[in-house]
Amino acid sequence: HVPTKSFSAQESDRLAIRRLRPVFGHMLPREIQPVQVYKYADLITKNNGFTSAKHDIQTLRHIMTKAVQWGVINNNQLLGQVRLETPVGVGIRDRLVEDWEVTEVLSVKSSYRGVKIANHYIRFKLMTGLRRIDILRLRLNDLKEDGIHVQPSKTKQTTRKRLIIEWDEYGELRTLVNEILRIPPSRIGSATLFTTRQGK
Repeated sequence: HVPTKSFSAQESDRLAIRRLRPVFGHMLPREIQPVQVYKYADLITKNNGFTSAKHDIQTLRHIMTKAVQWGVINNNQLLGQVRLETPVGVGIRDRLVEDWEVTEVLSVKSSYRGVKIANHYIRFKLMTGLRRIDILRLRLNDLKEDGIHVQPSKTKQTTRKRLIIEWDEYGELRTLVNEILRIPPSRIGSATLFTTRQGK
């Protein structure tokens, strides 16, 4: 079912499944009980944070719903039984990242591909102001002579407003895009600007 979802939903579901599998993968669906799920949520909250735990439980609940749909079990014993309460202070941003912190991160030099991509991603985000989902959806054919053409996901279903982020007069944005494209693998046609090693 995961491949039918959007790119970002697939990525977060796969992360959740990677965490869920070692704990619940050996169990039959009917053996999974709410008390075990609460213990799992406590462990993940401690190690990975509340947001990860919440998403993992939503994913597990969905897996169980699919098990009912596919005739593996008769009912989803997690529905209405597992409710995670947001810990005090979680979800409240008590400060913004300061300029010096961004500068410090961007000063890290490394030949490691992951560090290079992260550095370029941060610089690209600062130059364009685009949301993560819109950056990750950018394709080579969105890079035009007059600038970067974007269909923001936030307005796609409403105003359908498109943006053109013009190339700056100093050529910094164009240079950055070229640096991103130099990081393997090579991309052609409608490939995305930011990719994994496998070109995804």
